[in-house]
Amino acid sequence: MRFLKLKIARAALYRNDSHSVLTYGQPSKLQPAKASPPPKQQKSPVLKVQEPKVSSPASVSSDKKQYKRSKGNNIMKNYCQAMISFSLSPLSDFYIAREPESKELSLERFRQILSAQKTKINCIKSLREALLIEEKDCNEVQLFKRLFQVTCKIFIKYFSVNWIYNGKLTDRVRYLEYRGKILRRIKHPEHFTFLKSFVEKKPKSNRNKRL
Repeated sequence: MRFLKLKIARAALYRNDSHSVLTYGQPSKLQPAKASPPPKQQKSPVLKVQEPKVSSPASVSSDKKQYKRSKGNNIMKNYCQAMISFSLSPLSDFYIAREPESKELSLERFRQILSAQKTKINCIKSLREALLIEEKDCNEVQLFKRLFQVTCKIFIKYFSVNWIYNGKLTDRVRYLEYRGKILRRIKHPEHFTFLKSFVEKKPKSNRNKRL
């Protein structure tokens, strides 16, 4: 009986079941693990680089013209504000008092009229209107324009250089260049239509010249 049990134990020890698994606590045959497929590589998005737009020569020249116009307008606006500030300050009292028009138009009335117009006088056109005496103007307006013309000339001649160099202006050379032109046009406001042509003239081509 003992030998029979030993045979049965041996047979059970070396026998494999249908699934190739050993009994009696023996380790089963390890099946090779199936290799998992490599992860799919995600395609990185392609970045489209936009090429910088190249502006045409015509657009570049138009931008330069607009920049020159705006720069000239700012210079004229600053000159207008400076002349008005001088005319309203006590520095102009002496120069206004010695003019014959001050006997008919008081200093207080002159400054009242100028204070009402100081926000409007900011360009060549508005300054020309404040200086040019017309036939439709009443006597008071004509007196005001003569006195304002005097204070503008005094400022340009004697105070503008100090204002240019001691102020917060950046392009001082341009302001000095405009100084003489503004003075000439204040003396003759009927010609006060422009200061400088901001559009550069194109050089004439020699293509059509005949030998």
